[in-house]
Amino acid sequence: MGKKGKSTVTTSSNLFQYLRHLHPNAKLRLYADPSRGTFVCKAVLQYLPDLARQMVFRLASNGSGIFGREECLSWTTSRAQGLKALTEMEDFCVTLPQQPITEEDPKQKQIVQLSKQFLLGIQGCITSLKPTPWPSADIEEKARGFKEVTRMPPTANDLEFYTQRRWDSVLHYLVGSTDYTEDPPSAVVTFLQKTGLMQKDSEFGLVISSKGYEFMLQDVRLQVWLFIVQYLSSFNPIEVDIRHEAILFLISLSYCRVGEGYPWSLLSKDAVVLCRDLSQFGLVYLYNISNDPKNKDAIYFYPTRVAINLIAGSTASISDIGTPSISSTRALNEALTISVPGTSHLAIIVQTNFQICAYTTSELHVSMLGLFCDETQYRRLPNVCFFKITRDSVKSAFRLGIGAGQILQFLKMNAHPRLRNGGPLIPSNIEDQILLWDRERKRVEMEEVWLLQCSGHEEFVAAQQFSIDVGAHAWSSEEKNIVMIRYSQTEPVMAFVHKWRARQTKKRRRS
Repeated sequence: MGKKGKSTVTTSSNLFQYLRHLHPNAKLRLYADPSRGTFVCKAVLQYLPDLARQMVFRLASNGSGIFGREECLSWTTSRAQGLKALTEMEDFCVTLPQQPITEEDPKQKQIVQLSKQFLLGIQGCITSLKPTPWPSADIEEKARGFKEVTRMPPTANDLEFYTQRRWDSVLHYLVGSTDYTEDPPSAVVTFLQKTGLMQKDSEFGLVISSKGYEFMLQDVRLQVWLFIVQYLSSFNPIEVDIRHEAILFLISLSYCRVGEGYPWSLLSKDAVVLCRDLSQFGLVYLYNISNDPKNKDAIYFYPTRVAINLIAGSTASISDIGTPSISSTRALNEALTISVPGTSHLAIIVQTNFQICAYTTSELHVSMLGLFCDETQYRRLPNVCFFKITRDSVKSAFRLGIGAGQILQFLKMNAHPRLRNGGPLIPSNIEDQILLWDRERKRVEMEEVWLLQCSGHEEFVAAQQFSIDVGAHAWSSEEKNIVMIRYSQTEPVMAFVHKWRARQTKKRRRS
């Protein structure tokens, strides 16, 4: 997987947050790429708020990309929204940084100017008829030129199952399940350690951590983005070229079509390495028409749906929680038609009596449900499992670092397709009760305080009033002359108390 450096922690939740924190020169270089820069500009434009997008179009149609700042703000009835839109544009280097007004020229007119790289890129995007970064290939036509075709090209369904299988192997490995025969690639195992999803145990070797439990209940697309962030962060600071190519490649994938193959031979040397790496994560499927792995003309890469949806951001991908996963729904439908059920489907029905009916034959799914369900009341039939949600089982999930929102999200994400007719996926009493159990944890908040034992009632009154005035008061007892002060604000209160005592001592001496 290329040369890697020390891994750095990145907290971005989608590709655009990652772009926002890149160096301005790195962003401008992406916009200026001769073959794919237009797609980067298009992606950023689609991400910008509506008002900022309108401003970009007006500036771009001006030719020079320059307008007065006040003129731009006059395009909207809300000045605050206009300023916010201009800030967003500046953050992504869509516009040049604003020059501050100097004392020498206080009447200097401020302007909004599109950066040269973005202006050329967005103008090329508007006028281009190129739908995808690479031309799609007619695989059946190409296959006629080879004597032996080893396998048929993948369909959209095959690509969906391919991604699901990759991530199922990761989750099985996380929980240490022996129900799955395919282990994740070594690069993925290394990632699990670097990100803290697994930790070393002296007795059992690698075991799942509390962070890993939280990871298990997330949507596949959220899990993929976490892998991508780690992958982008793993390059050395000096490896700017391959990081640049990686971002270009990810954005370019988002403008491809599911089920279409693209020639491997058109990729650069760095892109070939990236494509191999992303195939281990399940984002790209590699298809070779012939038996010769060295024949580049016979190799095609197929972006999966997860890779294409990656540009929308992991947070947006889960916003519509009522939409069923295509792969899970299809897997369930197929499982109901075959004599021996498979292990890839999961369909959950939550009943009002806190019982869960889970249609699955996978030990992994049983383990995942066991994170927040009572395993002592677990019952199993050939193709369905029954669990019970209890206060103790949900509380134990909270102790593992799993939140109420994640439990509800998991149940909704894997709800039975027959429940998706417009009604609630989870009974309201169940959802409310899980949220109430979560709030029980927050009834008592631990706060570090400094206990001040006052020498008398007068000192108590003075110290109590001062601590209230400065916002340092946590609790006090007039009976015991005790004031508890927030530890972070101890110094100003104690300084006041020392001065108050000194004044009282002087008064006593005078009298």
